Amino acid sequence: MQGIYPKLAVRLPDGRLVGSIEQGVFYRSFRGSLHLLQRPVPALAIDTRVYDAYRPYFHELRWTDTETGRVYILSAPRFDALRWTLERGYGRQYAVALRYWHCVDPKQSQLALAL
Repeated sequence: MQGIYPKLAVRLPDGRLVGSIEQGVFYRSFRGSLHLLQRPVPALAIDTRVYDAYRPYFHELRWTDTETGRVYILSAPRFDALRWTLERGYGRQYAVALRYWHCVDPKQSQLALAL
């Protein structure tokens, strides 16, 4: 795509909306209490079909936990290098351990501004 990124709605094969891609960034919202993997290590995951279909259109992932407001950021090349595949009954997924994501916590940001 050579630096030109379209604005896209990211959907599962059944049509359900997963997120959006804008300016080469894949935005996604999720509920941490339901969607944050705990085993074998805390991780974030996505359906392999979705990731593979939309991968040419983004260079960064920014996923927001709607319960905490935390934003998890990772470059797509790093996601590609660190991911592993798992199957937990919801189709194949790619996962990357949370320790590799940069986490922006709005509560900590607000505290820093208040000081």
